[in-house]
Amino acid sequence: MSAVSVVRSGYGSELEHRIREAIRACGGLAIRDRSRIVIKINLCDFRPPETGAITDPRFLDAFLGYLDDCYPDHEIYVVENEATSAAPDLFVE
Repeated sequence: MSAVSVVRSGYGSELEHRIREAIRACGGLAIRDRSRIVIKINLCDFRPPETGAITDPRFLDAFLGYLDDCYPDHEIYVVENEATSAAPDLFVE
């Protein structure tokens, strides 16, 4: 079963602290020793972060800070895929 944590936060220095709080409330992250960490972000739209349609770069920065602090020996990858050429209706039978 998945855990969900909701923590109210502003931006700035408190954001990484709130990320830590939210992760702790969910029981932590299940990251193995010496593994790769891959983060799939959502930046394929020309909308401001306040809309919730894309990953807020300030959140990503704070989350990467958290990961770098807690998992310094891990390889961290941030990945994205542009979706402008997607044609989902081609796969409908």
